[in-house]
Amino acid sequence: MGSQNPYSRDETSNTPPLTMPPPSKTNGSSWSSDNLAQSITWLLLANYADLTAKFSDAQGVKMSTLAFLNPASSAEMQDKDAKHIAAIFDRSFTTDFGATFQDGWSTPKAVNEMTSILKDKDKTVGDFAGKVQEIYKFE
Repeated sequence: MGSQNPYSRDETSNTPPLTMPPPSKTNGSSWSSDNLAQSITWLLLANYADLTAKFSDAQGVKMSTLAFLNPASSAEMQDKDAKHIAAIFDRSFTTDFGATFQDGWSTPKAVNEMTSILKDKDKTVGDFAGKVQEIYKFE
């Protein structure tokens, strides 16, 4: 029996492949697919944490609904899983998407801050994306 990555999608599912949302107007809202921090965060959460909401509906989704925050897991395991996801995101933001750190930020500090939000069941995707925007410059 092989082990299966708990953060990957089932290839046999009927779920359509993930694609970046088309650019949209903000209409006075701060949640916009034009914002790279928000749209990339949504994409990564969909890939690694089973976020199933469309981009337009994702801002208010709570961390407690995402796959890595398993209520049956111990607090230690939840911390480990959240830190693992945060490290993957940091690497992806900087390596895959070319983001750089805002002044005063570093990988350890970024991973710790993201881990803190990911573990907080009451925080939302929007809260997490806001922190990502505070940490990284996407150009």
